[in-house]
Amino acid sequence: MPPLGAGAGSDAFWIAFPMTVVFLSLLALPKLARLLPPMIAALIVSAVFLACYLTYHFTAPIFVFPGTGWVVPVYYAMLISHVFLAAIATPMIANPM
Repeated sequence: MPPLGAGAGSDAFWIAFPMTVVFLSLLALPKLARLLPPMIAALIVSAVFLACYLTYHFTAPIFVFPGTGWVVPVYYAMLISHVFLAAIATPMIANPM
């Protein structure tokens, strides 16, 4: 399961990124109704990415960082900030306003 989840999450990201670029280019169009289909598509792909990402991290085995020295606090600082920001961002997806 973890390799499938990681792969699908990566694929979803590389699909969502160009969709976001297209969406941003469509902002210049006069009719906002044209923005709805790309927004819905990007939301669906982003939700798939989030589901794969969370599934992978909940099912992956516990990882112990093998580094030593000054790299260890840098790694854990990055890891803690990543987890903290992900925990903050996840509820914002359900209620963006």
